[in-house]
Amino acid sequence: MGTLHRESRNRLEALRMCDAITDDQWLCMSRALQALDRDFTAHCRSDGVSYAEIADDQRARYRLCAVAADRATIECSLLSTAPACIADRCGPDAG
Repeated sequence: MGTLHRESRNRLEALRMCDAITDDQWLCMSRALQALDRDFTAHCRSDGVSYAEIADDQRARYRLCAVAADRATIECSLLSTAPACIADRCGPDAG
């Protein structure tokens, strides 16, 4: 969970720095990530959990934030997404 949390946090920060998400969206998503980390750390200690389960929960939590209509940004914030998505969301042609 530590790697997932750290890398997801790095992705959120990159998206915030290039204005792909607002400060309010970043705060909401960061809090959602903290809650996910807390919930799944406890769960992982007692049961095996697949990455797909974690990613599905992460998507659902992020949809509660203001980026609900922007599926590409939510997908880009997940650990499994190719690093190129940051460039796509933040590059000169991003919109």
